[in-house]
Amino acid sequence: MPRKKSSPNRQDGRYEVKITIGKTLQGKLIRKSFYSEISKADAKKKADAWVIEQKVSELTGISSVPAQSPYTFERWAMTWLKNHKEKAVRRITYEETYQATVTRYLIPHFGKANLSDILPSDIVAFYNNINARYSNSLLEKCKICLNGIFESAIDDGVIFKNPAKKAKLPALETQAEYSEIRALSMEEEKLVREFCLEHRFGLEVLIMLELGLRRGELCALRWDDIGFDTLSVSIHNTASYTKSGGLEVGLTKTRNSTRILPISPEFASYLWQHRGSGYIVGGTTPIIPHTWGEKHLNKFWDDFCKEHPGAATYTARELRHTCGTRLYAKTKDIYAVSKFLGHSSVEITTRYYIKTDVSSLRESLQIGNNCRQSVVSGSKGTNTYSDIFSPFSESASKESYNHAVL
Repeated sequence: MPRKKSSPNRQDGRYEVKITIGKTLQGKLIRKSFYSEISKADAKKKADAWVIEQKVSELTGISSVPAQSPYTFERWAMTWLKNHKEKAVRRITYEETYQATVTRYLIPHFGKANLSDILPSDIVAFYNNINARYSNSLLEKCKICLNGIFESAIDDGVIFKNPAKKAKLPALETQAEYSEIRALSMEEEKLVREFCLEHRFGLEVLIMLELGLRRGELCALRWDDIGFDTLSVSIHNTASYTKSGGLEVGLTKTRNSTRILPISPEFASYLWQHRGSGYIVGGTTPIIPHTWGEKHLNKFWDDFCKEHPGAATYTARELRHTCGTRLYAKTKDIYAVSKFLGHSSVEITTRYYIKTDVSSLRESLQIGNNCRQSVVSGSKGTNTYSDIFSPFSESASKESYNHAVL
């Protein structure tokens, strides 16, 4: 005897079957309803047909509505980190640029969502949220990671569209952010250079002002890297510290960071008087860059402020920025400055040093204003081609300059 037909489960007389088709960004189930005026079995048949259609579209990539991916964002993001980034970049780059961005910002926002459910509008909303609360540099890192995650999923056939590809970033206030980096004034730099000659950490500060090194590059610099006969310094290593790997000395940050910088005979003579073996900072064992800042640079400023009450103090990054500021003020050659500082692109240099504020213009237009002064030779800096590199120099060769920047 045939089973009795069930009654419609909707007030409008239709049969309804619901299936789960995904999750929201917050992990809530997304349900889809299928209806039939004939029977519940017919409604279920429609649901099954829809599931099959989505599977077919997933395999062919034709449909604009892809089928459900078996991966949540969190699961695939961690897969991407492990398979595509962990062994592909330097450890510190992996931990600070990729791992930190994904685990601290992306996964907390997208983690529970199914990978194929994330829409371009979701990405844009996330960008706007980050832009309102954090720096432009973090926003750029998020963009790089999101595109990497979704593109790798496409390569592996997990999804067929990258929702981050056309998601536009909000307008970036880059000039406001980069203009916050300070540089020592001319008078401040003169006082600091004079104080360097009598302080135990003064050599390190002078090197920073002379060569505009990153602190990791300073901590990895060895006496063997100084060419006293060629009047040059080779920058090819950097020191870094990570929780998982400890202190490491390896290749520089980028290909452009590896460079040979000219030094003047006067500065070379000053270095020769202090020459030793091993690392310039640390001797036989390199020092962690953060520790150098805490124990060496901070001590230098503490002692400097005792001698000059009320004086401002500056970070390693600001010492580097001071070097770049003097170079650009003297040459107005942004390409040479970019190569000297080892920036990965001239666009980065432009953000820091191409300004149109009144104070910069006033300083640039002061005719006869010596850009930098010597504290070793006792003579004032002259407007020679070589002065852009060293306050100690009156005769560093133009060939050394070309060697550094070509």
